[in-house]
Amino acid sequence: MQSPTVGLQEGIATGDSEQDESTTPLADNQQTVEVVKLGGFATRFQAAPPTGPPLSEELATGIRGLISEKLDEAAIKEIMDKHVPPENLDILEVPKVNPLIWENIPAKTKSKDLRLQKLQRPLVKGIVAVARCFPDNPTVEQQEALALLAQTNTEINMYRRELIKPDLNSRFHPLCKADVRVTKYLFGDDLGKVVKDMAEQQKAATVTKIGASKNSTTSSTRNQYGTCIKKWIEDCDEKSYDTMSTTTNIVLDFLVELKEEGLSYSAINTARRSALASFVVLNSGQAISNDPLISRFLKGIFNLHPPLPRYKDIWDVGVVLQYLSSLYPGQEISLKELSLKLCSLIALTTAQRMQTIHLLKIDQLKLCQSSASFYITGLVEQSRPGNHQITVKLQGYPQDERICVMNTLHTYLERTAPLRGSEKQLFISYRKPYLKVSKDTL
Repeated sequence: MQSPTVGLQEGIATGDSEQDESTTPLADNQQTVEVVKLGGFATRFQAAPPTGPPLSEELATGIRGLISEKLDEAAIKEIMDKHVPPENLDILEVPKVNPLIWENIPAKTKSKDLRLQKLQRPLVKGIVAVARCFPDNPTVEQQEALALLAQTNTEINMYRRELIKPDLNSRFHPLCKADVRVTKYLFGDDLGKVVKDMAEQQKAATVTKIGASKNSTTSSTRNQYGTCIKKWIEDCDEKSYDTMSTTTNIVLDFLVELKEEGLSYSAINTARRSALASFVVLNSGQAISNDPLISRFLKGIFNLHPPLPRYKDIWDVGVVLQYLSSLYPGQEISLKELSLKLCSLIALTTAQRMQTIHLLKIDQLKLCQSSASFYITGLVEQSRPGNHQITVKLQGYPQDERICVMNTLHTYLERTAPLRGSEKQLFISYRKPYLKVSKDTL
């Protein structure tokens, strides 16, 4: 029986082996050589890390051991306790988080900051130890070493601030900027004063921003919503919220307060859609008037307390017209009665708001035989960009001159002509000094 070794030798000698040439030891050696060549080619383009003059072998070995192995914690603690900051440089310690902030951040953030403080403590103690080794006039190398250590400490302080930043109100995020100097406290001394100053600055900025947007609303609109806007600003200041950029929950809390004060659905909805929406932006980017949660809240108030009509009783126009017809002829009644009659007839025949009637001016009046047209140039409630201003048209009523608005208008213009002087507004006071009347008077 032929041994396996002899058979293998014969196979190699006769070429009967089924092994492919590429898998032979010779081929493997060739592949290895190619890989080595490629590796050598790549290393030509790899920059070696820069090195300086060598240290003594004993010192290098010691440093290598300190860096590569975990040191005994008890020994490190003993060393740190020994290196206390100089009396004229008490800033050389791990800065604490200011109590005002520490008491109001969550436990998870506190735990992370404490771990960073533990990491920072040996570094600060090392700076103390290195500084004590320096002469009064340290060399350039010593100065550079101290600068690098100090920069590392500063970076840790900035990282700690960034860690706490998400838990701060957005209006106080500037406290985390590098220009706020670190002292014995992470956010500097006199934090209370700094916070107060920042609040005042942001309040002034809020007033400026609101003032800059005043032209987007009419004066009457600002007067109408002023109370709500003032209350919002006061509420945000009290709770240290940003008045211009906020969250859905903060807006909901504010609307709940309005509800608890007894405001109706209409008043709360106006506060949401008009007052706040005019200058407050949600952090989500959603408009206050379109936020789904706020809309659902308002719908809930509507379902609980449906709005009632403003007026429970409506006057019978026939009774009003009967009384106005008794104020005739216009030359024989008082100017007060004539003024009230004309105002009432214009309101009845045009169905215009009092705001619009207040804007009627005689220099914008076009008189015809049986009609008149007032061209309104001022802004009214219905004014919209891209739309033409409205025209108020009066039509005569020849069937009964006693209640004809055109007849009353002509009489009013005749009687007030010698009284109004240069006043162009249609309605003037019926008492001296016969100046234009306000919308509220009308």
